[in-house]
Amino acid sequence: MSDHLMLLNIYQEWKNQRNYRDKNHFCFENFLNSNHMKMIDKVRNQLKHLIQDYFASYTGSISSSIIIKFPLVYFYQ
Repeated sequence: MSDHLMLLNIYQEWKNQRNYRDKNHFCFENFLNSNHMKMIDKVRNQLKHLIQDYFASYTGSISSSIIIKFPLVYFYQ
C-alpha cells in the first residue's frame, strides 16, 4: 500500500507544477518519464469521467468524495 501512496504523491506533485516546462523539469529531476506522466493523467481523467457517468446514471448526482474514494478502493485491492 505504501508504494501506491508514493506513486499517488508523485503524481500529485507532478500535477501541481505550473506548466509543462516545470512538469518536464520535475520529471527530469526525479528520473521520471514525462510522456508516461501525461498518459497517467489522461487515464485518470478518463476513469474520473467514467465513474462520474456511472454514478450519475444511478443517483442523478455525484459527490466529489465518491470520485476520490472509488478508484482507491477499486484499484488498490
